[in-house]
Amino acid sequence: MKQDLTLTPRPELRVTPALIQAMEVVALPQVELEAKVWQLLEENPFLEVDEERWRQEMEGEEEETPWWERLEDKGETLQEHLGAQLAVSEAPARLVEVAKALLPYLDSRGLLTRELGELASLLPFSREELEEGRALLASLDPLGCGARGVRESLLFQARYRFPEDKKLVELLERGWELLLKGMRGRLSTRLRLSPQELEEVVKRLRELTPYPGVGFSGGDRAPGYRPDVFVEYVGEEPVVYLAKDGVPPLRVGKVALKGAGGDSLQYFRTERAKALGFVRGVMLRRRYLRRLGLLLAELQKEFFLGRKDFPLSLTVADVAEVLGISEATVNRLVTGKYLHSPRGTFPLRAFFQGERGGIKGLVKELIDKEDPSCPLGDEEIARKLEEKGYRVARRTVAKYRGELGIPSSRKRRRKE
Repeated sequence: MKQDLTLTPRPELRVTPALIQAMEVVALPQVELEAKVWQLLEENPFLEVDEERWRQEMEGEEEETPWWERLEDKGETLQEHLGAQLAVSEAPARLVEVAKALLPYLDSRGLLTRELGELASLLPFSREELEEGRALLASLDPLGCGARGVRESLLFQARYRFPEDKKLVELLERGWELLLKGMRGRLSTRLRLSPQELEEVVKRLRELTPYPGVGFSGGDRAPGYRPDVFVEYVGEEPVVYLAKDGVPPLRVGKVALKGAGGDSLQYFRTERAKALGFVRGVMLRRRYLRRLGLLLAELQKEFFLGRKDFPLSLTVADVAEVLGISEATVNRLVTGKYLHSPRGTFPLRAFFQGERGGIKGLVKELIDKEDPSCPLGDEEIARKLEEKGYRVARRTVAKYRGELGIPSSRKRRRKE
């Protein structure tokens, strides 16, 4: 028998110390990450702050202290706080009655959870009366309660706190979307303001609170964690941003190794590898969190905006497939981290509690609803999934279809 020795290339992932360090960083919750950064800056001779980048970031910082860190638990519910003010209000009795009727429909952020048209059908008040009652709530402490969204709440606050500031109102009415996207140049042009004038207006905006009800008892905020990802919507378009953290820009510096040898040289090599892994981990953590936030903002839109009672049930495998990362990385990414949305604050893990549904369930749903005389091909199913926010390959659709025991489109076609 003739023996044949053939070399077949096989891709392998080398698990280096730097990679291990990076994956450990990806798994860290926000508070632990900040503590770890300052610890390593003290211990690792190669890890250092990029002073120039940090100075630039600090100059462009929108807030010295994030609004959620300025909050204190006030010891009473928002409804109790507003109700006490209504009890001594000098407004007409009918208007006070309307405002009190709206209190149960405020969420923990102080925002109204239902449209006025719907409330007019539930309560014995006209839409016009409800609008007046909402304006009364907005004038109480904290300012801006009763709004239907963040921008409207900020508008209420701006008009009460800065009644002469037309540019601030114009910023919120005409420049909100550009502001959220960080397009300061286009915003200056639209509002006909110089960059310096725009910065002055934005400084006044920072004095307002996007969620006036947060911080009262029974709200979403709890000690010991801060949201890592924030999701908002401008109309139907999602805007995702990460928490401004206490992690400065990092880099791997140089250390003079002249004369080092033996154990000392090995020590420096190990520490440099750790520094490289840590810097890479911080970068990957931010990149993956943002991509996950964008995906959840699309997939959970109906839930976040209050149109559905429960979120879409996702699987780790599905999300890993869409993001193009491993399931282990997804598990690290969602552990101990939180997302804040218009619906409230949720652990990222909460969206992965069930193994039902997901992409495989959507594949079955699309096939169940197809025209039997013209069934969907795998390529077409992949295209429809992408329209829903799932970017998956045709071969992945074929794999899920096979696991579901569903034959190909050619075999599913029925003749009339």
